[in-house]
Amino acid sequence: EKRAELVVDMELTVGELRDLAIKQLRLPSNAVGETRLKKSDDVEILSNENWDLDKAKIDSGGSLCLERGMLPGKGEVSIRFALRSGNDKAPKENHAMEITHHAKHGKHTFDASNPLEVLISAGASLVALKEAMCRAYLPGCESAAAAAEEAQRRRLRLCDWQDTAQDDVLEEYKEVKEDGDIVLVETTLLDAGLPTSDLLLLEEGKAPKKGELDLRFMIWAPKAPTDLQVELQRAATDSDVGESGGNGG
Repeated sequence: EKRAELVVDMELTVGELRDLAIKQLRLPSNAVGETRLKKSDDVEILSNENWDLDKAKIDSGGSLCLERGMLPGKGEVSIRFALRSGNDKAPKENHAMEITHHAKHGKHTFDASNPLEVLISAGASLVALKEAMCRAYLPGCESAAAAAEEAQRRRLRLCDWQDTAQDDVLEEYKEVKEDGDIVLVETTLLDAGLPTSDLLLLEEGKAPKKGELDLRFMIWAPKAPTDLQVELQRAATDSDVGESGGNGG
């Protein structure tokens, strides 16, 4: 992490400020097309680089973050997420694997310690978001059909500000009243309160439907007394052998 303090003219544009920050921080010249600015206390990316600092509501004494990533297009938002498999309860430590995908500019390998990102329409549904995540980062999901099939086997879960998984899974459908009838429609990003600065998990497992519960349970299988006694005897014998071996040396 690098830090810099700049004194600039308010008529400077967001794009010019980004370029100046790159120069001040002595970052590579190719960082211009691979970085963007975001207010440190806001999830929204400063996507319009032609705005001056006043229009972008950047005040004196404010703090900005220069981060790696592409600028969202018109009507798009950036969603930060991580992949999670099985019953893993440590999403940040679940990144021992590497996810490889083919992007427009070649083959890129994403280190597991870094969150992934997808750009998607602000009006998209959670179902469409899952499909976009699968298609961008999961092997074998390059086609829309394959991504849709894999997305059906996965669900979305929010993390808190410490990247700890929350209990509730995001509901992918909501009930609405149409012509006096209750129908199910896909939940949108806006309905779910996205985008957010908190990490989103794309994990294995189906999202519960309306009226269903997502429960976790453990299987407790106490050992019979005879089995436990045998194990204790074996442990004692091993201990005696270890001690005699040590004395003999």
